[in-house]
Amino acid sequence: MAYGVEATAVVPLSRGLRASFAGAAGRYIYSHNPFVTLYSDTDNSIVSQRSEALMGDCFVGGTPQVLARAALNYFYGKGWAASCSVQYAGLRYVDASFVRRSERVLRQATSSHEIYEQFVHQRRLRDAVTLDVSVSRWFRLGS
Repeated sequence: MAYGVEATAVVPLSRGLRASFAGAAGRYIYSHNPFVTLYSDTDNSIVSQRSEALMGDCFVGGTPQVLARAALNYFYGKGWAASCSVQYAGLRYVDASFVRRSERVLRQATSSHEIYEQFVHQRRLRDAVTLDVSVSRWFRLGS
């Protein structure tokens, strides 16, 4: 299940100076437990068919749930440009494994409650911030 909002804006501040902003917030979560088929690594035979994977409370990994960006760009008429931007990515999660969360694997691999909790726990990554600064000059070669 995925839903969210996005917004962007570009604000001209002067002839060569502009600011741009973007933001997105969403919720990307598995809404139920899917059934998976597990295959053998050696001969590709079916090991378990329709094993339920406990994904119903997991967030989709690989995509932040909150994003923001602000940039300031300056363009000078003689081929010069400068840019500065900051990006933020928050509420990031490690992608949960369907196989590791399947009933069959959980029954075989978890001998204690602590091990079970480690198998079904989804780790949240720290928020990330980047800062980019650039200065450039362009020119023509020949005609």
